[in-house]
Amino acid sequence: MGPSSVTEIVDTMRRLHPHRTALRSGSAALTYLEMATAVAKCADSLRANGAEPGSVVLYRGGRPLDLVIGFLATRAAEAVWAAVQPGIEATEFNGLLTRLDPTVVVEGDTATHRRSSLRLLAADGSQQQPAGIALTSGTTGAPKIVVHSEHGLLWPAATSLATDPVLDDEIHFVPLTPSSLTVMLVGPVTALARGATVQLLEPGADLGAVLATSGATHMVSVPTLLHDLVERAERTDAKHLRRVIVGGARCEPDLRRRFVDRFDTNLVESYGLSEAPCGVARSDGTGSAALAPLPGINITVTEEQRIEVHPTSTGKWADCWQPTLGYLGDPDRTEDLLVGNGIRTQDLGSIDQSGRLVVHGRADAMIIRGGVNISPTEIERALQTHPDVVEAAVFAEPDDRLGSLIAACVVTSTGETPGDLRTYLKTRLALHKIPSRITVASEIPRGPLGKPRYGHALWEQ
Repeated sequence: MGPSSVTEIVDTMRRLHPHRTALRSGSAALTYLEMATAVAKCADSLRANGAEPGSVVLYRGGRPLDLVIGFLATRAAEAVWAAVQPGIEATEFNGLLTRLDPTVVVEGDTATHRRSSLRLLAADGSQQQPAGIALTSGTTGAPKIVVHSEHGLLWPAATSLATDPVLDDEIHFVPLTPSSLTVMLVGPVTALARGATVQLLEPGADLGAVLATSGATHMVSVPTLLHDLVERAERTDAKHLRRVIVGGARCEPDLRRRFVDRFDTNLVESYGLSEAPCGVARSDGTGSAALAPLPGINITVTEEQRIEVHPTSTGKWADCWQPTLGYLGDPDRTEDLLVGNGIRTQDLGSIDQSGRLVVHGRADAMIIRGGVNISPTEIERALQTHPDVVEAAVFAEPDDRLGSLIAACVVTSTGETPGDLRTYLKTRLALHKIPSRITVASEIPRGPLGKPRYGHALWEQ
């Protein structure tokens, strides 16, 4: 059904395609043979700096190509991979150092050994050992530390190999930073398991130019980058592009239509979560909001409309999918998350007549104003129907009387707040859903997967 370890991917492709280009980033390129050599050298360096089976190796920033090599090398050393963005605030980073207790911290070309006591080791088989860590976006409070086994790390590649025929000319463009575990798995790891060439995006590089010159056949993206390609890359030639998977946030119908019209490609929307560790359901590429579960996945909805994800119990994929091992250092949240052999998400949804999933929003993102639950997604969608509004983020602000007020941050085509925006919303929303404050920003601050960072960051422009 797929490789049995991340290291097996490297070894197999080195043997099958030694001279095929594996990784490209800026002016750098490595064949599968050169990549395997670099991974072995990096793994030796990690061991020399104290990395041991079950210990955590934490990467802070770094070039995309180095992050991929580091991920593969960390698994070769049987250590647990974790990474953060280079621009992470010092307070948050120091908090993660305390919680993760890494043995090795890698910043750029420097690996630092730390006296660490933490070892993440399980007792029931190599594929069940902790292998990778996903940090939630941390839009509210400290990020949750989501621990995954190697079985989980391999799942996206396994489903890709089983459902999408492998072609010899595949070039997978990954314009997102691989410091996110989700991006690392659905991007480079899946592409390498397919024997494809991975095209990474250097910081500051022109998105449209790299897409045009790379000859990319596949791309993983978020709606924000699709918007940038439509708006800012009118002359981009992407004639080789055959398939785009977009996730991280809902792709609005108008953006989807404009992207497909512009690039004439198959756009597939994906729903997933860090605890899965990636996508669990996808659209059929027709623009429908309904999503079909991926092989091995069974999706149900509780009476409270909470989405639950479990492995299927019949067929060749029975009991193959496994969720996260849990949240590091947070047994109470882990207990709330894990339900039987699956997970109960914070997302709300419904199952349509065809058995497909329709996602409505997040339960924990609901704004409670005067005791009334209000969906920020509904307000965001109403704002985005205004011809001058390019993007919108809606969230709660504390209020002594009502508990919460509704605030909105918008990006407009003119750079100014349309004077009639509240009047416009009154024709589309109930009065109690109209934002008390609407502010214009140059862009919506987002995490690595394109999700808005709510709170004061939206006003600090």
